[in-house]
Amino acid sequence: MPSYADNWPIDFSFLELRPANVTLQIWLKNSLEQRIVSATLIGPQSRYSQTLSTRYNFRVARQVRVMPDAWQVTCPDPCYWTPNLPFFYEIHLDVRDARQPEGPITSYRLPLALKRLSIGKQSLYCDGERTVLRGITLKLAELADELWPELRRKRVTVLSDAPTEEILRNCGDHGIPIIWDCRSQFPTDDQLRWARQQGALWGIWVKAKELIHSDWETEINPLFWWVELEADSEPRDLHSDVDFLTDFQTNLGIILAKANSIAAWQTCLKALKEMPFPRGIWTTAPADESDWTARRAACDRLQAEMAKQPNMAPQEDFSAYWVV
Repeated sequence: MPSYADNWPIDFSFLELRPANVTLQIWLKNSLEQRIVSATLIGPQSRYSQTLSTRYNFRVARQVRVMPDAWQVTCPDPCYWTPNLPFFYEIHLDVRDARQPEGPITSYRLPLALKRLSIGKQSLYCDGERTVLRGITLKLAELADELWPELRRKRVTVLSDAPTEEILRNCGDHGIPIIWDCRSQFPTDDQLRWARQQGALWGIWVKAKELIHSDWETEINPLFWWVELEADSEPRDLHSDVDFLTDFQTNLGIILAKANSIAAWQTCLKALKEMPFPRGIWTTAPADESDWTARRAACDRLQAEMAKQPNMAPQEDFSAYWVV
């Protein structure tokens, strides 16, 4: 499991979440040993847009909502990270050993992307624009500098069970969403919190009974839970999972394993009909589709196939098609 979260020295909370005004509070994880000397938010920046960066200085927070010794900054008219324009900011942070008031300063440059994901009528929206994800897994042998612009051009979503710092950074720079597949091993809170701020992380994929309430159900930089249900399950088991999900009202998507029968689809769609969450579907890539372009084409075929299924009215269109 990646350990890059250990290098992220701060935690934070968003106070104002209005689209035209974002207020951010930060504090040090080890505030007993270190003190913030200065902090500045700089941005926006983007590989795909000419921007004029602005400096916003943090100040000691007057009203502390989460932790003492917090610092606060307000960013007016923020530029949000989207696949079309992946904007990001940097926090320039200087800290000093709390026991040495005149001691040496340690400096950090920490990337921070702001994004808005929301749900409306069983659809997924990024900064107000309806979005359909087409996700594939990547093999280590496929990773190369020239890969990322091609993934962007093909509107690919990356599925990974252990996204490295390189993958997160490149996907963030090029506007490529990532879904973290946590079905086999769940990441730590620190790893998720760090990865969530790179802009590209759009959610995690879990089994239904692994879903938990979290403190990340916010308008800006939410952690989206993609919950896997088996469309071929026995009706009793399916309804049990659906009843379990009714306690979760925000930041939730449902990802279905491709059913093998029309009857199973009809039962599954009926059970989910009244649920407001966006839905996706996943299937396994054929063995002969060995490269990423073939897996991406398989997403389009899966979408075309599902459009022909009985009882698939337009309002029941899926928000995600994944080939793993």
